[in-house]
Amino acid sequence: MTRIPWYGNSMRVRLTLSLCLVACLVSAYGYQRSESSRISIKHGTDAAAAKIPSRAKATTVEEMLNQTRPDGLAPDLKTPEYQEKRIEKFETTKWTVEVLITEIIKRADGDFYMVIEGATGAKTVVEAPDPELCEGSHFLKDIKRVRKILDDKFHPTGQPLKVHIKAKLTGVGFFGYQGRGGTGPVSNGARLMPALDVKILN
Repeated sequence: MTRIPWYGNSMRVRLTLSLCLVACLVSAYGYQRSESSRISIKHGTDAAAAKIPSRAKATTVEEMLNQTRPDGLAPDLKTPEYQEKRIEKFETTKWTVEVLITEIIKRADGDFYMVIEGATGAKTVVEAPDPELCEGSHFLKDIKRVRKILDDKFHPTGQPLKVHIKAKLTGVGFFGYQGRGGTGPVSNGARLMPALDVKILN
């Protein structure tokens, strides 16, 4: 009978932990891929998107995080009432914000997900969806252009890329998942999605 070396158990424990970590990551990204809550709002294929004024208003990360999120919008976005309904005035306005991009990743659902930081260090996110999933979007031309800019600049992959880039970003206001991207004990989930313009400042 072959004996297992004394270090065998340690190796098996590490292998098991590694496999568990991989499984957790696959599960997490798979969840992102199958998520469809408020998808028409995210991609700008809803009817109300056509009525959003073309001129963007200036804002800051701090002001975004002070926007009032409706009490009825569930943290996981699954509230039926809001699946095709935009929230005045944050989600019916194009916003422009000057920020520091600190991280970008291509998520499993195809989004380019950028973590952005304001003057005080407050953070939220801007998302640039996959144009192939945005057919019929009122913003499709801008979405395609933004994706090319980001792809050429960062070549995003499934691994988070740490950066330190100043940029002026424009996008439509969107209340996303609470607790993702915001700062402080309670996040309102405010972000920009879809991203409609990117100007690199450094």
